[in-house]
Amino acid sequence: MEALGVLYAIACWGIVLSASSFLTSIIAQLGKIEDKFVLGVVVQVSNALLSVLTAAVTGGLDELGLSLDLPLSLIAFVIAVSAGLPLAYLAARLAGDYEPPFIPENPRERIVLALVFAPLGEELLFRGLLEGQLLGILDLWMAVAIPALLFSLVHAIPFSGSPRAFLYTLLASALLVGLLAGYLRAISGSLLPAVAVHAGFNFAGNLVDWSMEREP
Repeated sequence: MEALGVLYAIACWGIVLSASSFLTSIIAQLGKIEDKFVLGVVVQVSNALLSVLTAAVTGGLDELGLSLDLPLSLIAFVIAVSAGLPLAYLAARLAGDYEPPFIPENPRERIVLALVFAPLGEELLFRGLLEGQLLGILDLWMAVAIPALLFSLVHAIPFSGSPRAFLYTLLASALLVGLLAGYLRAISGSLLPAVAVHAGFNFAGNLVDWSMEREP
């Protein structure tokens, strides 16, 4: 029964992930939309809404962690920025001239997407929908590790054309984000610390990019 529960949770996660990508593709084609920021917002809003809808339909709305833990979230953000800065600097050095084709060029759009929409959409999917179900059937560390591993692996797809050393560093960073976010979500019962961790790492990455752009 435990194995079936894990497969069911992963199936729900996979359906939402696939549906979000498919919906974004349809909207892009029908609306002839090429704007990277708009498409990024669409996919993350789809992740969030479909995760909530799936949880509601399956009776797991209470498992999403839709509660507030502001003190822990502030601590989580500071920890994430501190841990993310050296990793972001290393990744930036290893990236060379590589520029992800899906990242908005406008700095303001990039920051809004990285600090608001991506943390909310992806954390609702990974630490809300998926981990929320796994916490009810697995021990804490397994429930944290599975979404973290999937979170890391999923990042390999959009960055598949990047330099190998950069990609491996990115995947390791994503795994760290997933483990820290998942642990805090598990012990607090709130999704907000996980969102803060995600936003903190993304903030560190944007800060490093900004500082390197200003280098002579």
